[in-house]
Amino acid sequence: AVSRSARLEFLINVITTGAIVARFVVGPNNIIDLIRIARVLRLQKAFRVSTGLRLFLDTLVASWSTCVAVFLLVFLVFFMYAALGMNLFSAVKYGEGITRLANFERIDTALITLLRVATFDDW
Repeated sequence: AVSRSARLEFLINVITTGAIVARFVVGPNNIIDLIRIARVLRLQKAFRVSTGLRLFLDTLVASWSTCVAVFLLVFLVFFMYAALGMNLFSAVKYGEGITRLANFERIDTALITLLRVATFDDW
């Protein structure tokens, strides 16, 4: 009498092992990589058994929209300061602290520079 969860675990192992072997035989393939994602199904058992983990997941799902709103607000503030930095500091010459990767010449490098300043990276 094999339990249902043991059958699921066996099926997942067979599928992922087959996908790994197929990857070596056929080469890289998107469909094979998608089949390997089936390993995530193992988490389904953990969520079913653990009430604490299920509560954590329910809380995460419930607060998802709020987290996205906060992220967008922070991004908007960073974008405004990056645009301001481009207007004020785009003509600053390269030197100590102002490099090809950290400057205000373009919006992408301005955003990265602001992120580096906010996280005290390389200062």
